[in-house]
Amino acid sequence: MLQMMIVQTIQAFVVLYLNMYFTHCMVLHQPDSVMAVDPGANVTLQCFFAENYTVYDMFWYKQIKGQQPFSIVKARAVADPIFHKGYLNTRFNISRSKKRLSLSIINISPWDEAVYYCGVEIYYDIEFGNGVFLQISSFNTAAVDPTERDYLKAVIIFLCNVIGICAVWIIFLCIRIKQQTALCPVSSVCSQQHFEVSHAKS
Repeated sequence: MLQMMIVQTIQAFVVLYLNMYFTHCMVLHQPDSVMAVDPGANVTLQCFFAENYTVYDMFWYKQIKGQQPFSIVKARAVADPIFHKGYLNTRFNISRSKKRLSLSIINISPWDEAVYYCGVEIYYDIEFGNGVFLQISSFNTAAVDPTERDYLKAVIIFLCNVIGICAVWIIFLCIRIKQQTALCPVSSVCSQQHFEVSHAKS
């Protein structure tokens, strides 16, 4: 009898666990798979869920092309949200209700192009939504790395210096040519007079 009760109790816990697992599996829904926006525009990314998750911590993750995803904000259940380093400015804001978590971004820039995932932490496990790709309409390539940007800046400065030196040499040569041109008639007259004097003596 005791063994039967133990078996039934274990079965009940197994059923409860499986029910909780499959209930929470893929419960976050992001309705847009791609959102194309222009630089300077404002956008709101939506994340919906079927259950009331106000007792759980929720997140927004960002994944730039070729990089690992990282958390940009943690919407805590009983406290103010925590924005991570680099996202502490007023361009990012979240709104949370019983069945929705929104991330608003104002004044969109090329650096915002990425895939954004909403997430919820349930029993030390984070479930993610399907993700939405935020595409900047006039920015079709990945954002330029700051190191590459500094290199391009140095190249531009170098080219400007070269062009400046070339311009100085061109001006110098033009002045020399102008001076030579001004002296040419005098030289011709002198040569002619010298020829006439030599011819008369002979």
